Amino acid sequence: MKTFKDKKGFTLIELLAVIVVLAIVTALAMTTMLPLMNKAIKNGFVDEANAARETASDVMTLIGIGSFDEPEAGPDYQSNDNKTCISLKLMAERGLYEKDIEYFTNGDYAGKVIITKSGESSNNYTYKVVMHNDRYYTGKTDGGKVTDSDDDVKNYDKTTYPDTTFNCTTNDIGD
Repeated sequence: MKTFKDKKGFTLIELLAVIVVLAIVTALAMTTMLPLMNKAIKNGFVDEANAARETASDVMTLIGIGSFDEPEAGPDYQSNDNKTCISLKLMAERGLYEKDIEYFTNGDYAGKVIITKSGESSNNYTYKVVMHNDRYYTGKTDGGKVTDSDDDVKNYDKTTYPDTTFNCTTNDIGD
């Protein structure tokens, strides 16, 4: 008859102790990593908002040289002599904003840029970015770049910011 006295291995108590230590180390790592991951996600949103602002600047250049086929007024485009509102969806459809169009169709992503002519020169504009993804919202109003501050980027809530907020309307251009 064979005996197992010479066999070496771990006891159940030793295995449980290792599992508990791993759980503690994982919990500590998660408390450190989650804020960093959330900050990275927020910074990604800020980058997208500033990319929308830059794309709107490109659109205004294209309009100025006559290379942008302006659509009829509607929820994606409104314009008068001093202001233009263009949706992110329209810029994406035209291949100007690097975002897949499917993001706009499922409702998790929407936005617009309101461009205001400032001064007499036809080359001076201010840009207001109003957009959301499924997590964050910005309604940057002072024309500057969007930052990751709590003043510029807020948590998105559909009841506070309904989808119609992100459509271009005549209110955006002052008609």
